[in-house]
Amino acid sequence: KKSSDISIVAEIYQMNSSEDAYGIFSNDTEGEQVKLGQGAVYALGLLRFWKGSIFARLLAYRETEETKSIIFTIASKIADALPEGSIPKLVSCLPPDDLIENSIHYFHKQVSLNIFYYLADSNILNLDENTSAVLSRYRICGQKVRLLIVKYKKPEDAQSAYVQFNKIYFRDKPFVSSPERLEEVEDGKFVSVKYVDKFIIIVFESSDQKISKKLIKDAEKKIMEVFYERKR
Repeated sequence: KKSSDISIVAEIYQMNSSEDAYGIFSNDTEGEQVKLGQGAVYALGLLRFWKGSIFARLLAYRETEETKSIIFTIASKIADALPEGSIPKLVSCLPPDDLIENSIHYFHKQVSLNIFYYLADSNILNLDENTSAVLSRYRICGQKVRLLIVKYKKPEDAQSAYVQFNKIYFRDKPFVSSPERLEEVEDGKFVSVKYVDKFIIIVFESSDQKISKKLIKDAEKKIMEVFYERKR
């Protein structure tokens, strides 16, 4: 606090891992992207950033050029004192072409997924503290589609979640036992889903089957490169 007109709050959160610090930061990336820590955004007196296992927020209750300058000065001192961490490997599985960068969300549980993209009332993908998920948007041929990748602890967990998703999400259609499925759901939109070892890949909101299939294939290729160190 400098005067009655200038009051700034700095909040520093110690997360369990750098991946979870990134995940909290990815919950809301609206604003001006700035170079600070390992990722930062600023808007209307609020600066959010992450570095290592730390997520930080700095807020000025009244934005002025002076408070903005002070916020960045304090934030820089905090960031300089922190070691760097790692972006979740799952984020690296997102195919880079046509990716909307500020649309990436990394999380673990169903409640988080429904904030970013409402899927169902029930936990049809069996998301919990042992799962990791990344959701993003793509702009392909003038349309926006969503890609969801979920990593499970064991292959049988992924297979079980895949079967449950098929039975509930496509409940009005005959059950299909193959590891990959594409269905038209409503208004000419398609949902494509595939399970591969410990992973489930889903494409939502596509109006083109070819786009759905290609994005699934590209995501599977990236998974193989990142987690299994092999190319297909």
